[in-house]
Amino acid sequence: MKRIFTVLSFLFFLPFFSSAQNYNSAELEFITEQNVLVRNWNDKDVVSLVYSDGYRFVCTDFYQFLGPYSSSGFVAPTIYSDPLPREYAITDFKILNDTVFFCGSKNLSTIPETFCGIVGYFPLNQFMLGNITPHIFEIPAASYFRRLVAYRHNGVHKVVALGKSFTIADYCAILETFDILSTLPIFKMYEIDYSPNKEIYDDVLYTGNRVVLVGTMELGANARPIVRISDKPEDIASTTLFDSLFYFYLYSNEINARTRSVVLDDGLIAMSYVHVETGTPQTFFKRLRVIDTDVLPMPLNINSHETRISDKMETAEMAYSSRLKKLVLLQEPFVAFTDDPLFYYLEPYNNYSYFADETYFSHGNLYRSIDIYNSDNFVSVGMEKAYLQYIPTHTNLGCPFEAQVRMDRIPDLTTGFDRNPPRFIPVTNTLVTPVLSTHAAKWVPVCHTY
Repeated sequence: MKRIFTVLSFLFFLPFFSSAQNYNSAELEFITEQNVLVRNWNDKDVVSLVYSDGYRFVCTDFYQFLGPYSSSGFVAPTIYSDPLPREYAITDFKILNDTVFFCGSKNLSTIPETFCGIVGYFPLNQFMLGNITPHIFEIPAASYFRRLVAYRHNGVHKVVALGKSFTIADYCAILETFDILSTLPIFKMYEIDYSPNKEIYDDVLYTGNRVVLVGTMELGANARPIVRISDKPEDIASTTLFDSLFYFYLYSNEINARTRSVVLDDGLIAMSYVHVETGTPQTFFKRLRVIDTDVLPMPLNINSHETRISDKMETAEMAYSSRLKKLVLLQEPFVAFTDDPLFYYLEPYNNYSYFADETYFSHGNLYRSIDIYNSDNFVSVGMEKAYLQYIPTHTNLGCPFEAQVRMDRIPDLTTGFDRNPPRFIPVTNTLVTPVLSTHAAKWVPVCHTY
């Protein structure tokens, strides 16, 4: 069986290594095709999702990245699973305690091509012992789910997934799963009508006391950032607050394409997107806006920055270090295998213009996903590579290269609101439990600095 996958992570210089040289940047690789997502597990092991004859999960120990520097680099022991059946596609996963929760779709037929949404989970402790039996719930009321959050509330594990309903209009759908680890979890689903305004949601976040949907509202050719907020995570639709969408405006055409968002501290979230100034030629900007979701009666945009970019390059993902109060933004390349992704190290709480560090490689690797690792580091994966980086900066050029970008303070947006209560949609589910074996491998260094 063809073995293909990738993973990556990096760690901080812990006090007990203070007398030794430590890594601050490393790039690793293995025989792999397409690394899709990465999530930190326990500040030692990292879980990634790769595609190889189906979607596989991979768990890698990057702990040697914390240790004394070696000119030969370090190898990272890895365990990877058999692929899921090929009709399943995974689009997002999160780790809560020692359990992976995931979502995506199942291909029901090819002619005509139809899909249903899926959510599922498996325990990582089982994964490490040699096999997993993921619990996959097939939800025919949805065509797919693309993002999710997992959290515990009153001792119960909950999953909220964001996707599209299985209707002609293909409206936005929110699936709420209660007590998902039980033998009989409860599912509720809500559909958001596109009338009067088309709402497109890109992310679902959990701030610790609120569930927040983040996306855009289209007004003809214009688009504005929007959020929906539930302050009752035990039952997100049980509050009238969730019936309202809050939009942010100052200019008529604020957003070009999608948004990406991440949770900061104390009810704050950061939202990133591309803004385009029309003219000859057009000019493109990467914007970052901090939104306070805890204030009442409406959320507020309290801090905003932008940097000019060469073309329409989307934000792939962001990760926030609460310890350093820094945000790492992964920007997609304009043309894969020609340009390279950029990693920006941003300061979302700065209330003034500043210069931010950036790092990048020059070999055409398409990094796609990012997460914080061990508080002060991040891990990113893409194609056959994994990239570990100590957040402040590295010290040697070339692995990776480094530069700076100017982040200009810009005016904050004004908040408005509209009501568009979601509709409850009855759901059924089918449980599938495939048995997958796991296997051992290692990742080896491509380049590293200290």
